[in-house]
Amino acid sequence: MPAMKTSTRTKSPEIRRNEIMNVALNLFVKQGVSATTVDQITTGAEVAKGTFYLYFASKDELLIALGVRFGTDLLSAIQVAVAKCKDEDRIGKLTAWAKACAIGYLDSIRVHDAIFWETFPRTRDGLVDNIVIDDLHHLLDDGKKAGAWSFPDTHAAAVYLFSGIHSIVDYVYLKHKRVNRTQLLQTVEDLLLRSVGMPMQ
Repeated sequence: MPAMKTSTRTKSPEIRRNEIMNVALNLFVKQGVSATTVDQITTGAEVAKGTFYLYFASKDELLIALGVRFGTDLLSAIQVAVAKCKDEDRIGKLTAWAKACAIGYLDSIRVHDAIFWETFPRTRDGLVDNIVIDDLHHLLDDGKKAGAWSFPDTHAAAVYLFSGIHSIVDYVYLKHKRVNRTQLLQTVEDLLLRSVGMPMQ
C-alpha cells in the first residue's frame, strides 16, 4: 500500500519557516531581491500570504533572517573543520579556520551577494562585528594566551584576517573563470602564516 502523503498542514513551524526562506533565497539569487515579490515567494512555497506574515513582518525581515542563517551555516562548517585538529595544534586550527572560511564563502558567494549586497545600504557593521569574526577572535585569543602568536589586539587581528580572506576569494572569483581551489587555499594559508609570523609551509 503506498505511503500517505504528509499534509502540508502538519508541517512544524520551523519546517514551514525554512521552506519559505529557501524559496525566497532561490528567487533572490535567480532574479534579484528587488524584483522578487512576497506573492512570488508565497506561491513558490505554496502558502497563503497570511502565513508568510505569520513568520516575517516584511521582506526586509526575511532578508535579515537569511543573513543570520548564512552566518550560522558558515560558522558551523568552519567549526567542523577546526574540530578535526588537535587541541594543542594552534597553527593547524587557525589554518583550518581560514581555509574553511574561504571555501564556505566561495561556494556561497552568489547567495552572499543576494542577501547582503542588493538591497541594504552597505555598512561597515557586518565587516567588523559578526559571529564568524567573534569565533576567530576567540581562536586568536586562545592562541595568544598559549604563546602561539603575539597579536596586541586579537579582535583587530580577527577583523583583519576575516576581511583579507574575503578579499582573496573576491579577487580570485573576479579574475579567474575557473577557480583553482588548491591554489586558492595555498594562497590563503601562505598569507595567513605570514600574518602570524610563521614560516610558510
